[in-house]
Amino acid sequence: MRSLPLLIFFKVVSRNNAATKTSAFSVVSKSKEHRCLSRNNRCTLPPIGTPGPDDCLEVPLVVSPGTDGTGIRARTTSLSLSARGGDTSPSTPSPPKVRVGGDIPLLRELLAETLGTFLIVHLGCGTVCSAIFTASQTGLWQIAAVWSLAVTVAIAVTGSVSGAHLNPAVTLALALLRGFRWRKALAFVGAQVAGAAAAAACNLALYEEKIAIFEAGQGIIRGSTASVASAKAFGEYWSVSSWKSAFFAEALGTAVLAFVVFSVTNSKNKTTSEHPMMIPPVIGATVGALISVIAPLTQAGFNPARDFGPRIISALGGWGWGVAMKGWWLYVIAPLVGAPIGGFLADRILYPKKDH
Repeated sequence: MRSLPLLIFFKVVSRNNAATKTSAFSVVSKSKEHRCLSRNNRCTLPPIGTPGPDDCLEVPLVVSPGTDGTGIRARTTSLSLSARGGDTSPSTPSPPKVRVGGDIPLLRELLAETLGTFLIVHLGCGTVCSAIFTASQTGLWQIAAVWSLAVTVAIAVTGSVSGAHLNPAVTLALALLRGFRWRKALAFVGAQVAGAAAAAACNLALYEEKIAIFEAGQGIIRGSTASVASAKAFGEYWSVSSWKSAFFAEALGTAVLAFVVFSVTNSKNKTTSEHPMMIPPVIGATVGALISVIAPLTQAGFNPARDFGPRIISALGGWGWGVAMKGWWLYVIAPLVGAPIGGFLADRILYPKKDH
C-alpha cells in the first residue's frame, strides 16, 4: 500500500556561527512550523519556502510513496537529505545520505506468496472438506465467512512482504496495469500454485479417513465419474448447464474482486490511504460476499492457483487426471480475463492518473 508522504525535518543549530550540532530529530506531518531547542538558545523554524534565521538550518526530507505496482505494499526508496536556508559556506558539513528501507529479497517475496496462498487454500478448502465430509457446516454463508477470514488473514500476514497478490489473476492485472515485472510475475504464479498444492495435500492428509467413509456411504469409487462428488472438495466443478454461463460467472466475480483490490490499493483512495488496515478486511468481505452469490453456480473460484494446485493433488490422490482436471481450463482462463477488466475500471476510470 502506498504510504502517505511524510515531511521529515532535521534541525541543525549553530552557536555563534561555529561548528553545527544536532539538537533534535522529529517527524511532523502537515505542520507549518516547529520549534527546536538547544541547550542555550531557541529557534523557530518558519514555514517551508521562507528563509530561516542565520542560526537555524532546516534540512527537509520528503518520503514519496512507491510506484512499482507490487500490490498492497509500496516500497520505500533511496533518499538523501538536502539543505535549505542557513549558512551554505564550504565550512558547513554536507548532510549525510540517508537510505529509507530497501528492496526485499525475491526469495522472501516468493515465500510470502507461497505461505499466503497456503493459508487461503488450507482454511478455505478445509472448510469445504468439513462441510462435505463431516456436515459440520450447515450453510453456504458459514463457508463464505471462513473464506473471508482466510483471505483477510493471508493479506494481513503477507502484504508488507510481497504485496499479497496470492492470485495469478491479480498478478497478471498488476503486470498489465501497474508495471509489475513479467519475469517476477511468473515466479509469483509458481509460488502461488505451490502454496495451493501444499495446502491441498495437507487437507487430503487430514480428511483422508473422512473422505473414505463418505465415499463408502455414497457408493462412490474414487476415480469414477461419480467421484466428482468428493473431488469437488479440492478442485471446482460448475453446476450450471452451460460452460458459457460458468465462464461469465467466474469472469464477472473475478472482475468485481479485482476492482475492489485495485480500488483500495490506489493511492488516490483517501479512505484506505489514510487507514491501510482497512484493506485486508475489505478484500476479505468482498470474497465472502461473492462466494455467497456465485458459489451455487460454479463453486466460486476467482483464483487459478486455488483451483489448479488442489486439482494436481486430487489427481495424484486417487481421483485420476480425468476426474481431477475436468473443466480446469475455465477456472484458469475466466479469472485471467476478469481481473484485468476490474483493475482497469479502478485504475483508469474510477481513479485515473490525471483528473480532467
